[in-house]
Amino acid sequence: MTVARAILGRTFLHPALDYLLIGGGLALLVGIAAFLDPPRAATVVNNHILWIIALSNSAHFAASTVRLYTKPGAVQDHPLVSGVLPLVMLVLVVLGLVWLPVAGRALVLGYTLWSPYHYAGQGFGLGVIYAMRSGAALSPVQRALFKTACLAPSLYGVFMVLLAAGPPFTPNPVLERAADILLLPLQLVTFGVPVLLFLLSHAQGDRPLPVIMLTLVMVQGMWFFPSVEGVPVNAMATVFHGLQYLAVVLIFHVKDHADTPAIRSGAVFYAACVALGFLLFQCWPMTIKALGAGAVEAGMITVAVINIHHFIVDAYIWKVRRDGNTAVVLSGSA
Repeated sequence: MTVARAILGRTFLHPALDYLLIGGGLALLVGIAAFLDPPRAATVVNNHILWIIALSNSAHFAASTVRLYTKPGAVQDHPLVSGVLPLVMLVLVVLGLVWLPVAGRALVLGYTLWSPYHYAGQGFGLGVIYAMRSGAALSPVQRALFKTACLAPSLYGVFMVLLAAGPPFTPNPVLERAADILLLPLQLVTFGVPVLLFLLSHAQGDRPLPVIMLTLVMVQGMWFFPSVEGVPVNAMATVFHGLQYLAVVLIFHVKDHADTPAIRSGAVFYAACVALGFLLFQCWPMTIKALGAGAVEAGMITVAVINIHHFIVDAYIWKVRRDGNTAVVLSGSA
């Protein structure tokens, strides 16, 4: 094994593409730009944010649904998720709008608290996938430490959600003090533990951990920086979370349908995700508004329910050790 291969690991497409799109390289570049030239970075982000959201964030939420209904055997294996869950989500939308102060608030608070954990789970899962592809066996201790590093920013994210959630959480000096005290330790865990694991693995074995495991956690660390002189750095973490998700789901979709050219096209899959994302985040709230709901309320409740649906569907379609996902993880080479 060459030194470069040992450091970069085995990628899906090409090291440059994997590290930029999946490993979070683009996100880190935006974060660096925000610190080096905040006004210019803010201008670029603000001028393109609507297109970025439509082509990345909205499409990535839709991608889990498109994946569920196009993945071979998924509908048959998960009948409740594919058949019953959408109806449950519709009921939740109605409940959230009718009982806005209670049910609506609970839905919004629930999805915002769940989101940081979801982002951490994606980073951890991708790190494990790249370790598997690179032939690096994670020991139970290494796995636990890596997962802790991924989860550390999500804990801070939970504090930020609670502090912004309104009564009974704010004003809450205890939560504010806890967030301030834990900030530095959580940053040390996030940025220090992966580096330590990487260095130790390269010193001890011939199948070391790939460096992409470091970049995946570094992107999670953007949650520690809500805003840098007008540039929403943590919002960029959510944008690139979506881009990362889309890149991975396209890889799996194409490999799943290698023998069925009619639905193999990644471009068609992505176009379906963009179209469904537009329907979910633009047309659906507008329809609810036309039926008499307030515009803000319609937007908040639909976003909350779409997020919750996305989280639940992901829990079923991304089990790497079943449903044929392992074969996709280990196939191909780059």
